[in-house]
Amino acid sequence: PGSITYSQSSVYGTNSAATNAGMTNGSFAESYQTATNFDTGSVSWIQMDLGSVNVVASVVIGCDFSNTLAGGWGKGYTEGRIVEYSTDGSSWTAAFTVPTLTAGITSFSVSFSARYVRIRTPSTSQFVAVTEFYVT
Repeated sequence: PGSITYSQSSVYGTNSAATNAGMTNGSFAESYQTATNFDTGSVSWIQMDLGSVNVVASVVIGCDFSNTLAGGWGKGYTEGRIVEYSTDGSSWTAAFTVPTLTAGITSFSVSFSARYVRIRTPSTSQFVAVTEFYVT
């Protein structure tokens, strides 16, 4: 894909919003932590727009694996979150649920075509936090 544009349901407190510079730089322990606030009426999400429909072979997700970032956004705010994809941004298909992570950055093999890919909470009143989020 070309240039990725990020958006998210909300930004929690003083956390950085999802940006290409923060989500694609290969570092899992950094100041580019992105976390959503929770909304009791809907799920929280962080989404990338690939600009056009692309074939996606992997989804890369990074987390605060060593739980060292300010705010305590450890891997528990990434595990159990659902990765979904869409061609139109309104109809979503689940690709996988993030399992127990064993590293700060993990690449998950997938095979789908999408313009939009997002990571979201499985229910309301939860947070999602990542330090890396991109596709290949």
